[in-house]
Amino acid sequence: MDQTGFGDVNQTVPAALRTRTEVGTCLKESTMPAVSDMVMSARLDARTELWGVPCGSGAYNVTHNWYLTGPDGRDPRPAILAGTAGPGADPVMPDNSTVNGAYDPKTRTLSAFAKGRGIGDCGSAQTWAWTGDRFILTQESTMGECAGVPSDLWPVAWRTR
Repeated sequence: MDQTGFGDVNQTVPAALRTRTEVGTCLKESTMPAVSDMVMSARLDARTELWGVPCGSGAYNVTHNWYLTGPDGRDPRPAILAGTAGPGADPVMPDNSTVNGAYDPKTRTLSAFAKGRGIGDCGSAQTWAWTGDRFILTQESTMGECAGVPSDLWPVAWRTR
C-alpha cells in the first residue's frame, strides 16, 4: 500500500479527528514538542487510514490513542485493540490505546511495548495484525519482574496459531 503523505511522526491530525473530544483532550495534554510531534499515520487500504494521537507520556513511555478513518481523516472511530485488557494492562486505558505503539506498513502490524522501567526488562508487549477491517491480537508477552530479561525472552501469554 502506497504510504506517500503518511509516516511515523510529525503528521498533522485531520480536522475531523480533532473534533473528537478525547482527541482534543489528548492534544492539550501532549504539549511538549517531543510528544506532540509524535502523531503517527498510515494508509491501510484505499478507504482506510490509521492515526495515532499522542495522549500523555512518562519518562520512557508514550501513550497513543489509535483511530481508523476514511480518506483525509473523515469519519473517525476508535481502532479497538482486543487484548489490551490482558495481563499487565492498565485498566484505565481505553481499548484503542497503546504504550510506545508503532505501525509497520510492511507487515501490517501494530505493536506496543509498555516498559516497567527504562531499560525495558519488564512490562508488556503486544502485536496486532490488520485483517482488512480491524486489528486482531496476534501475540502478547508479559514480564512482571524487572530482572534484566530482554523482551524477546519474556513468557508469551497469548499467540495466534
